[in-house]
Amino acid sequence: MELDDVVDDGAPVIASLPMGGGAVRGPGAGKLCVRWGLGNELRIVRARGPADAAGADADDLGTSQGAAYVVQWGCLTGASKSLADATLAPFERLRHRLDLAAQGDPSAEPTRCAAAARLFAAAVSSQLSAHADAASERSAAAPEDASAAASAGYLAASRAAWQLCHTVFVEPGDGTGVVSGALVEWFRENANALGLGESGVTERLRALLVDIAAVADEKNDEAMRDSSLEFARKPEDAANYWGCFKALVALGWTDAAVDLAHLHSCWDEWRMGKASAKPHAELLEAVVALLRCAPRLERVDEAELVEEEAFGDDVVDKEETFGEPMRVFGGRASRRGGGERDDSFAARRRDRADARDRDPIAAKFHATSAPQLAAFREAWTRQVRRVLDDNALFDSCPDADLAEGARDALRAMAGEESAVARAVGDDAGWLELFVAEARCRFHSLRPSGDCAALARRCVAARGAGASPEMDRLLLAILEADAPAVASACSKHLDAWFLANVAELLVAAAGGESWAESAFAGAALRRPVATLRGASQAELHLVEYGAALATRKNTRESAMRVFPRCHTRGAGACDAVARAAAHPPGAAYVSHSLAADADAAFEAAERALAACAS
Repeated sequence: MELDDVVDDGAPVIASLPMGGGAVRGPGAGKLCVRWGLGNELRIVRARGPADAAGADADDLGTSQGAAYVVQWGCLTGASKSLADATLAPFERLRHRLDLAAQGDPSAEPTRCAAAARLFAAAVSSQLSAHADAASERSAAAPEDASAAASAGYLAASRAAWQLCHTVFVEPGDGTGVVSGALVEWFRENANALGLGESGVTERLRALLVDIAAVADEKNDEAMRDSSLEFARKPEDAANYWGCFKALVALGWTDAAVDLAHLHSCWDEWRMGKASAKPHAELLEAVVALLRCAPRLERVDEAELVEEEAFGDDVVDKEETFGEPMRVFGGRASRRGGGERDDSFAARRRDRADARDRDPIAAKFHATSAPQLAAFREAWTRQVRRVLDDNALFDSCPDADLAEGARDALRAMAGEESAVARAVGDDAGWLELFVAEARCRFHSLRPSGDCAALARRCVAARGAGASPEMDRLLLAILEADAPAVASACSKHLDAWFLANVAELLVAAAGGESWAESAFAGAALRRPVATLRGASQAELHLVEYGAALATRKNTRESAMRVFPRCHTRGAGACDAVARAAAHPPGAAYVSHSLAADADAAFEAAERALAACAS
């Protein structure tokens, strides 16, 4: 860079190109200057030459001559901006909780860090779900809008990745370390966003429901009513009915499997007094009863964690909270635990509808610890085996398809390896096989080794999935490799997600016994020499702040993010403040930025003061 390649406000010019054809002088002469703007922005301006520019006024020398271009990238707009605004307060509360944890009893710091990460993960997950659901509704209302569909798909994928990180890295199994049940629930909630392809369970189930609807239309058709009932199709005659039923059982989609079983025509025939339907109904009833009472590990309701996290609004006031810091880390010692607040919280919990409370049969088989889950599972498996060994029950059923489908489903429930593989389907991908194995065979999966080994085995058995990018991200998370997770996110997700997930992994590592390993989130907070002492997590946070600083409507949020960057925050604030307001005579003058100059400098001064404190 030449020494004279500096514009009047002192900002260096990245490149300058001569204009006007060499020695040509006059209004067309000058330089094309390229320099950094605000955040993720490049400014390209045509600056006039020195005093020999023909016909130039003295006051105009060195100022912009016409064309000026701005190139921006990585900006947060639309749903991404709304999501960033909604999660900024939980991010600030996470940082304050971590500060309190560091200032308290050192022996309690890991537990408090993990609790803070858990609250933060739940709060962000709740916001992601709300935004993803809203985007899905907008996309459904305007199917011709490609941008709405893309936004909905992106938010759904972000939610899936975030919730899987929550499951694997943050207090796995709500402190028990067992994540099998959580993985099953995660897959059930996010299957549509995981790129399973045409052979995935979601597409197969969708095709089945379309065929069943066609069967219902045929039944209601006047012409079919007049024809012989002997040739009328029934719901169980739909293509792949039993294949989908077995897959739903193996994957733990209990409600869907029960609903599909109840579509079988034998129930209506039995209620109408048809004796030949009784063996069919009895066999299906036995399978459904075992499905409904399958044991699982009780999980903390995310809504409760979100409420606890929100009660930390005053955590920023250290003088008020530092005396009893545990109150801001949730649990029994949280602020909701005192006086009238506790009563109101309990009342809201009683009023909140919960699927587990709506099914009293299933609620009896919820374990509260890993040993209890193992005991429940052993007793339940004996019941499954007892039904499988009841030859009379199967022999009395004249429908061979029903008997075979029920037997295959029961064998998968009992944990037979070959039966589990057959149940998910030969065309199913590795992820479906992984979830089915976790559901039916490996009931005590732990994230530090078990998940990775099972995932690699399933990939070897079924090959890569339909989306290589999604495969890389999911495998990195299942292997509990925080640096690999950050690397995968940086390629496919935006700056908001990358910064927040890095903060989550770093905070969660404070409460894990394997936090000092090369894979845990602690690796993201170690200073990196090539980053001038900053950590990888801080670099992601600076990039997030730069994305916010690019646009006027998110610049104030950037000034709340940069102070959390202890190594580079002050410099980033200063760069944004200098670029936000140009003095008279600068090569590039933006009226919108100049109008906000005072406000920008005031915000920058507050942010710089926060960085220095």
